[in-house]
Amino acid sequence: MQMEHIAIYGAAFDPPHLGHMDVVQQLLQQFDAVWLIPSAKHAFGKQMSDYQLRLKMLEIITTEQISERDRIVISTLEQDLLEIAPNQKAIFSFDLLNEVQKRQPQSHISLVVGPDNAKPDVWKKFYRHQDIERDFNLIVAEERLPIRSTDCRKLLRTTNDDLSHFTGAGLAGWLRKNNLYI
Repeated sequence: MQMEHIAIYGAAFDPPHLGHMDVVQQLLQQFDAVWLIPSAKHAFGKQMSDYQLRLKMLEIITTEQISERDRIVISTLEQDLLEIAPNQKAIFSFDLLNEVQKRQPQSHISLVVGPDNAKPDVWKKFYRHQDIERDFNLIVAEERLPIRSTDCRKLLRTTNDDLSHFTGAGLAGWLRKNNLYI
């Protein structure tokens, strides 16, 4: 049996945007599967929109933007782990990776981080970062589309401008229709 190479790409995805999808496209060139794992309880305390909404947004944008959708897993693993231990402060990347490895023992697991989290002063704040480096492959995503979820939310709150150049037409329409981030 051939070992599967899985990229674990976690983020708030609040909302997901074309920058995220560009990273997914890059990862699909290197990995057999890409798992998108929305944060359930952010390790750095970031406040996020409703978890189910963020899952729905990921479904919309990946369906529209990713042709190899069968190689994408939108995973609720962080939420599942939080339900097991509801008093946990956060779900840490180290714990998430170990759980994926436990569930996929024949797979090679890589953690994907953005250039912002790869900066040494940020990376060293990651819980058990040295163990992640020892036990898993660390991939720093190339940011080719400098789009921020913060900018998407601001645009939704302050203008009626077309958002499709940030999120794609399908998600832009859905966000406007549902008056999200207003």
